[in-house]
Amino acid sequence: MIYPISDNRTKSKGITMKRSKTLLKSTMMALLAWGSTSGYGQIREDNYAQAMAEFAEPNFNAGDFSFFTGKDGASLRYGFFPANELATDTIVLLTGRSEEMEKYIELIYDFNQLNYNVFSMDHRGQGRSDRLHDKNDSGHVDSFFDYTADLATFMDTIVKPNSSGRIFLFAHSMGGAVATSYFKKNPDAVEAAVLSAPLLTLETGDFPPLVSQIIANVGSLVPDLQTSYVLGQGPASFDYDFEGSDASSRARYEYARDGRIARSEFQLGGPSFQWVKEIMNFTTIITLPGWAESVTTDMLLFQAEVDTFVRPKGQNRFCEHAPNCELRRVQGVAAPSKHSLYFTDDATRDQYLEEIHDFFQSH
Repeated sequence: MIYPISDNRTKSKGITMKRSKTLLKSTMMALLAWGSTSGYGQIREDNYAQAMAEFAEPNFNAGDFSFFTGKDGASLRYGFFPANELATDTIVLLTGRSEEMEKYIELIYDFNQLNYNVFSMDHRGQGRSDRLHDKNDSGHVDSFFDYTADLATFMDTIVKPNSSGRIFLFAHSMGGAVATSYFKKNPDAVEAAVLSAPLLTLETGDFPPLVSQIIANVGSLVPDLQTSYVLGQGPASFDYDFEGSDASSRARYEYARDGRIARSEFQLGGPSFQWVKEIMNFTTIITLPGWAESVTTDMLLFQAEVDTFVRPKGQNRFCEHAPNCELRRVQGVAAPSKHSLYFTDDATRDQYLEEIHDFFQSH
């Protein structure tokens, strides 16, 4: 395990890889308790909140958290979640827009149970990483490539020096766009990558994409609007809306929603004009055939059946032209799969995890 790193805003100077006997014992207890499940996921929907509290949350809380310095001096939180003393393979987990590591408590637990050490981070402007303005709770970034620069620093100064085996990457939504940008200049940084519902074309709702792009570009030129919510967006809302959510598992949706409400410091509202401008301009570039063809990292891209957050067009186009990209559409068992594919029903999620594990182990 990593000892000792306190959760304070100091730049990490190094990590000593050690392992806690207590955590190993809890891992074995969890395997005994949930090893009878029929799939790769350890937590079942019919006893979800209790199992999360008993196994997944202690596993997450036993991780080590610290901060590193990203582009322009931003203080960015990261976490290390070791599997066991014998584990050597590592998964770098990248979250989506408006998310923090805590949304992935269950997935981190599952990866640990599959014998992967996990590193993750909060993107700038999200979670406990530095917020970029104090005007409101809009999701904001000055440049999309700031995310890429932060990931490069994270990989070079935190992940690689402290990983002894193969390094894989799992990226969800916006994290998938960041990963593809990073891979263009660092094609051999990881053995393989999974892009889960990557944000390669933004869903713009009632506004046609071109109109949305023009509005965002114009709005970002006005200083008072740069960090303001883009049209149609506003402060964080926690109204109960399972049907309109990114989850197809009610138990997982309710757990995540309750957690976000409880962690008020993580609340993030709609994106800013500048954020929309940056993501739309970047995804316009990234899905061009010539650009995608230069991304040679071995990738498995999962696509949801019903996705109200990203459009499949960009995913299809990118994977068609990236030479080592395989696209798989996740077929839901109990209900159609939605954007957060790790929040599906047990049967769908088990298959999803199995395919991720098999893909990584094939390298």
